Amino acid sequence: MASTTQFTFVSLAGGSGGSIQGMAQAGGTPRFMCDPRPLEIANAAANFPAVPNQQVDARWFYNRKMKGSADLLSKMGLEESELDVLEGSVRFSGRNAASKALPNLYDLFGLAKRIRPKFLIAIGPSDLMKDKNLPLFDRQVDFLRYASLKDVELKRTYYAAYRVLNTADFGAAVSKTYTVIIGVREDIARAHRVAADKAILSLFPQLANYQPGSLGAALSGLTLPRGEDEFWEKETLLNAKLLKAAKFLPKDPSQPLWLPSYGPKQLKAFGYEGSGAANVYRTSSTHPAPDFDFYDPRDKDKWGLLHPTKNRVLTATEIAAAVGLPKGYKFQGTEFDKAKAAAEAIPPALFEAVTKTLLPLLAPSNKSQTEDYQLPSDVLKIQLVETLRSPATEVRTYHCDVDLGDGYARDLQGQMPHDSHFDFLFDANEIGQDFVVYGPLDPATGQRPVIGGVKRRVFEGDDHKRMVSALNKIKGTTEYRGSCSPEPIRQDILDRYALAGRKLEISSDQRQFRLWIEAKGEIEGHWDRWRTNPIPSATEGWSLDKNTRKPQLSKTLANDPELKAEFDHMNRRAEYAYLKIAPVEFKKQRKFLQARVSSEYRLGKTVFTSLAINKYGDEMPAMNFHIDSGDSNSGLTSISVFNKGRYEGGYFVMPQFRCAFRVGDGDVFVGNSRKVHGVTQIGGDGKRLSVVSYANTALGYDEYSAKAYPPRSSRPNFRVTSYQIGIPSYRRAETLKQKTLALLSRHNIDPKRVTIFVADKAEHEIYQKALEGSPYNNLVIAAPGIIGVRNFMRLYYKDGTPVLFIDDDIRDIEVLSSNGKTELEPVENLERDIIHRGFNTMREYNGYIWGINAANNPLMMKETISVGLYYIIASFYGNIIRHSDDLIIGTADKEDYERSVQHFIKDGRVVRLSFATADTKYYTEKGGLQETRTQATVEAGARYMLKHYPKYCSDRGERTKGSKKGMYEVALLESD
Repeated sequence: MASTTQFTFVSLAGGSGGSIQGMAQAGGTPRFMCDPRPLEIANAAANFPAVPNQQVDARWFYNRKMKGSADLLSKMGLEESELDVLEGSVRFSGRNAASKALPNLYDLFGLAKRIRPKFLIAIGPSDLMKDKNLPLFDRQVDFLRYASLKDVELKRTYYAAYRVLNTADFGAAVSKTYTVIIGVREDIARAHRVAADKAILSLFPQLANYQPGSLGAALSGLTLPRGEDEFWEKETLLNAKLLKAAKFLPKDPSQPLWLPSYGPKQLKAFGYEGSGAANVYRTSSTHPAPDFDFYDPRDKDKWGLLHPTKNRVLTATEIAAAVGLPKGYKFQGTEFDKAKAAAEAIPPALFEAVTKTLLPLLAPSNKSQTEDYQLPSDVLKIQLVETLRSPATEVRTYHCDVDLGDGYARDLQGQMPHDSHFDFLFDANEIGQDFVVYGPLDPATGQRPVIGGVKRRVFEGDDHKRMVSALNKIKGTTEYRGSCSPEPIRQDILDRYALAGRKLEISSDQRQFRLWIEAKGEIEGHWDRWRTNPIPSATEGWSLDKNTRKPQLSKTLANDPELKAEFDHMNRRAEYAYLKIAPVEFKKQRKFLQARVSSEYRLGKTVFTSLAINKYGDEMPAMNFHIDSGDSNSGLTSISVFNKGRYEGGYFVMPQFRCAFRVGDGDVFVGNSRKVHGVTQIGGDGKRLSVVSYANTALGYDEYSAKAYPPRSSRPNFRVTSYQIGIPSYRRAETLKQKTLALLSRHNIDPKRVTIFVADKAEHEIYQKALEGSPYNNLVIAAPGIIGVRNFMRLYYKDGTPVLFIDDDIRDIEVLSSNGKTELEPVENLERDIIHRGFNTMREYNGYIWGINAANNPLMMKETISVGLYYIIASFYGNIIRHSDDLIIGTADKEDYERSVQHFIKDGRVVRLSFATADTKYYTEKGGLQETRTQATVEAGARYMLKHYPKYCSDRGERTKGSKKGMYEVALLESD
């Protein structure tokens, strides 16, 4: 229904008119519209014939400076400052996040500052502020806010803020997310007592006022134009891969089904080479359709939008209905053009909702225009939470579509959280009931993951007293949570060590120090671990003993059975809260524990094995941003909070989602602690006692790890997301391009991670020519020979760098089949399922090298992770770089055998993913080591191993058959 408030607006780069339709539904009168794309402006003109339009790039008006501004005002028939709303679609400066035909933020904002509309609404892709884009993005919004960026205090032009919104939340039958920027002209804002950019966030529409859209409702009663249904049925029949998928995927599922979720084997059977090429969805009548951003009707490989009940793709009319365009909306061109235009259109419901919230500001204000008014920051952020509230459900629900990315959040690790790190404060005391906050929709599952939630008043009365009494008995502190401790090192601690004559080193941020340990006997002098001020943070419950690799109970609970019984009771209550707030995640965690961890190692036989008890107060005023280690990847963490006295602050902050939580006394918070998080500083005389209950994944150890010798090295410290890839290659430029680089490309591995090592300048020229046009083109001249290149690569990377070394002839990485049969299938996600898992598992077991099964034979593989002495084949292995002389390779043939033994001797173990292997041709591929390998060199390598490492390998003699016949072999005395 159209609004009764009338206003004028202009649409720049409005595409086919979806945004124009939405603003017209809100009561707006378009005065001018433009777009440089001929088909888009033709569509808009066909639906709004009375509106002046022009096929022109909006930047044309901006680049001509005042003359261009005057031209635009003339086309609108308005003077400067008379326009109510300027609307425009934008892209991110310098990036292809959207069509290059769209203006960037600076162009649109600069134009707004010249013609001075009362409001500006800019819309762009959801990743505008994701990961490390945020600082630049905010700087660009500052360009709108101030007359000059050189002196932001000089003159304010607009108050502006931004949000990520999902169109499905406002009634559209498609789930599209956009970054929406709202700017309110300074005089309009002050007239309504708005004096802060954050206050603009309150002008975004509240989700509770709208019902989510569903595809079934959008298609109900829809009549398709004659022949359209038959046209798309015929086209789908001609698309063999898609038709197979359509027949396979169940009709009208309870939620959209994504074909790759069925695994790589199924994709391969349909003819798809990987999940990236198989964006096929069976839509659901009861849910909105997935985002159409991947859909291109002109490319049959990008047709993956299947009708809920018919084995064909959605038609142009059906897509338009899902978007929310009115019946009879006109599109020009072929059926393919129409479908593409409908899929790219902005759902009108989004612009209608956004515009309606601004309309009250067009009316004169009765408030004083001279009085600046600004709510306290925390109060404003509590109020903004209601803009995220979704319609009533059994548990109060909020949807947050902001996701700045892991990269942005990880860069904050070690910093103290403060109010600039969050926009929304979920205060359990203010909300007053149980609630859960969901993040952006995951298209692979059709679900929104839980960010956090609170179960209210789980501990009251005697229960509360019992738990506080139990917590008072925990006296443990730690000096070894360097990333978490916010306070500079106390001077009395430094003075104490100085008086004792101890040599120490202080970190650059003054929060950590380490002591020099003098040489003693055979032990060389070395620096001890980094320390902080002692903070009241203790770990209790079950953990894995570092030496025996068996579960052990913390001494405090082992020595006090009554105290353990109290914490068992606490965990049973926390488990109940977990089930109520996040039942899906709870069941996943329970399933993992039931399969891997005996109930005797679970506190109170719950889904929790361990506790982290933190006492916030004078000694521990806050906790810096960090990621919890050891938690189960299958579930979430629960935090029970108990207050002693009154305090302010103490918010649990998750910067990736711009959310913070204030947990009430006796409440249980459930959240994802595998995301970066921290706790803001508390003030006042009170204390905040928190008990973090989690499942320690290390307890799910496998029997093979118990056979390894005790670890000889400390746990490596690195970020798995910073891994690099090194590829040695010799006389195999085309092989490299067609095999290993193709594998990395299929799995979307970032080319910036990859370095290719070649033997000399001549090889460098050959490879440079062969890789021309490939993103994987970072070449480094190493050293000739396998010994030379392997040792060069190890020294090329800095100490502590996680590096995956891959040979140049790897066609694929395969894993044991998920269907229970003894066969292999291509890995679904190389980074997630192999690379990250390998490095994370290696670190969990204090290892520095991990690899895969050497034999490409499922009968010789196991669904296990093996820890001990194992052969780590050189074709594909991960390594933490250490520039140690005892890791220098001395043989060309059998160099991977030597490396395996060296790491076992140094660290007491290597790690092997025994369920994974490489698809490659050993001994037969031309180039590489085959250029110099002979039976004599292979035997020399074997003799070298038997001479230098007789305790760790045995003589296998010459092979008598197969492609390796005549080759001399050794075998490691593996832990099995």
